Amino acid sequence: MLNIYPIKIYEKGASKLAPSKGFALPSGFHQKPANQQVSDGLSRAVLTKIDKNDPILPAFSHYPVKGVIGMTNENKGMHVREYGGLLEVPEKKALFWLARKTPRWINSDHLTLLGLASMMAAGAAYWIAARNKYALILVVMALAANWLGDSLDGTLARYRGCQRPRYGYYVDHVIDLIGAASLLAGLAFSGYMNRQIAFALLAAFALMEAEVFLATHVRHVFRLSCFRLGPTELRILLAAGTIYLLHDPWISIAGKGPYLLFDVGGIVSIAGLLLAMLYSAVRNARALYRAEPLFNKG
Repeated sequence: MLNIYPIKIYEKGASKLAPSKGFALPSGFHQKPANQQVSDGLSRAVLTKIDKNDPILPAFSHYPVKGVIGMTNENKGMHVREYGGLLEVPEKKALFWLARKTPRWINSDHLTLLGLASMMAAGAAYWIAARNKYALILVVMALAANWLGDSLDGTLARYRGCQRPRYGYYVDHVIDLIGAASLLAGLAFSGYMNRQIAFALLAAFALMEAEVFLATHVRHVFRLSCFRLGPTELRILLAAGTIYLLHDPWISIAGKGPYLLFDVGGIVSIAGLLLAMLYSAVRNARALYRAEPLFNKG
């Protein structure tokens, strides 16, 4: 949720905002005045008092808020959204175009519900695929609908100037957890993935999400990707694997096997999530220690 155009942080002490390199602000989008109030009393603040040497502050962000340094009660709790996925630029251009074309009777809440319903539908389709493999086609369609709902809701809110930062952040991630549980439950009963692996993958996902939530709270930076892989890239990988299941759910590795494709993919995903969690935890702990050392110099 709350996806908006990228900005670049400039030199120390600067308060200037500009689109990041190679990314022009699309027609219809504009920067709100720093003191304009939103419905919940929060102001649409801009980045100020930037110190590029501050270990807590990111070098690239997607949510314009007042600098982490000297935060006030007015903007306390707000955060920047940091992307970095392989498809970031074309995805943002597509979302901006869709936001302009979306009928007025559709709002961001409708899209949020679409994201939830489609992920639950994907889980149900996996379960049905245990009896009819062609239900896997429905999974791919549901993943596409999930991308539309989950990615466009925030962009549309920004385009229409009706963001709800705290509501959006909370609801979006509750829905992510419910959606992931629904999807993996369907996989667990589909016959295409071992149930123990499916539930271990859900546990690894929950651990990763917990670390992200904690990091967002203490560093005011919400990172959506790790190692250039974000939600969109993962949906594409899952859709490609699902399509392959129609051909053959089994694979051989170095002449050994056969193994279920999604068992192998699940184990790799578990390892990747745990590695990403550890990497992020170490990076965040190091940055926080530098900002709050045990022994302050001088």
